[in-house]
Amino acid sequence: MNIFVTSDTHHSLSRVLEMYAQITSANTPEGVPHVDRFDYIIHCGDYKADALELSSRLRIPAVCVYGNCDGVWDRDFGVLETEAGRILVTHGHIEGVNYSHDELYELAEEQGCGMICYGHTHIPVCRKENGYLVLNPGSPSRPLDGTKGSCAVITADENGFSAKLVYYGGMKKKPQGSGGFLRKIFNYSDGQ
Repeated sequence: MNIFVTSDTHHSLSRVLEMYAQITSANTPEGVPHVDRFDYIIHCGDYKADALELSSRLRIPAVCVYGNCDGVWDRDFGVLETEAGRILVTHGHIEGVNYSHDELYELAEEQGCGMICYGHTHIPVCRKENGYLVLNPGSPSRPLDGTKGSCAVITADENGFSAKLVYYGGMKKKPQGSGGFLRKIFNYSDGQ
């Protein structure tokens, strides 16, 4: 199963659609994984309406959640069943992802998930943590990591989960002035 993952599109779908087209193109650029067909879209919030539009345009079912910019302050999460196990999908603002992933781990354990997808920070993450594969695809339209934007690709099969971040333009650029801790605090206070 191949899953296209995005988050924090903020009503700007042009870059995410470009990245999707590059990934599924017969002439995939260097540094971009090639996928012939996606089975699902995961959208980790901000905005859920964007996820529904992507699903409609691409004719792929979506697992999507509300984010803080949707004006939802109740816990909203989804779970995607795959051959490799269950994937938890949440935005992360309720779980306090700006400060810790502990609440993500607790929610994933409660839901019997082996992988976690979240958004909110606009900063991509893809690594094993506390026994989970943890993925934040970043933001294609408002990145805060010094790149031009990102999304991700998950493969889930009988061998388990694997994930790869995909950067707009094909390659990750060296972050320049992403701002560190203080920038993160300012971004949070700005409703990002």
